[in-house]
Amino acid sequence: RSAPCGATASAVADRSGHGGGGSSSLTRQPATIQPPCSRTRATSVYRARGSLEDSKVTEACLNGMDGADAVAAWVHSSMQGWRSSMEDAVVAERLDAAGSAYCFAVFDGHGGQYCSKWAARELPRRIRAALSHIGSADPTALPIAELLLGMDGDLRRQARSWGCGTTAVVLIMTEHRLVVANLG
Repeated sequence: RSAPCGATASAVADRSGHGGGGSSSLTRQPATIQPPCSRTRATSVYRARGSLEDSKVTEACLNGMDGADAVAAWVHSSMQGWRSSMEDAVVAERLDAAGSAYCFAVFDGHGGQYCSKWAARELPRRIRAALSHIGSADPTALPIAELLLGMDGDLRRQARSWGCGTTAVVLIMTEHRLVVANLG
């Protein structure tokens, strides 16, 4: 099956017991993606204990931003899979008009989508506000650990009723420096 753009990806999972030991095997067909495309559809078939369950169609989003940039080129892919909502979020943003500083982040949500979406929205805004506050155009000069801890505290207060959380991997990049941070 293909999405309107014509790209396809498929995976077939066969989980059948072998020899009474309860082991299972997982075989996949390689994904085929034909650029340029913004969406691709994947079909998964899951076989459990000899009965074929309903196959589930999921969509993977392939998003890129201005790959012709002299400093950076990037693409990200995300797949909702079997969950009722996409719990992960991605940031790929220029931090300045000149295109010399970038923020990339992956937020791996759990228990729902709200925390990862909030963090993805807040991180670039807070980085820009911090740069303005310290009067610097270099985001690698920021105390990223303090910024993430501040976000964590704000998120804990705001998200008490959400019942979810998120981890974060953040990359701040300029032409000559990289800062990587991990939370969770």
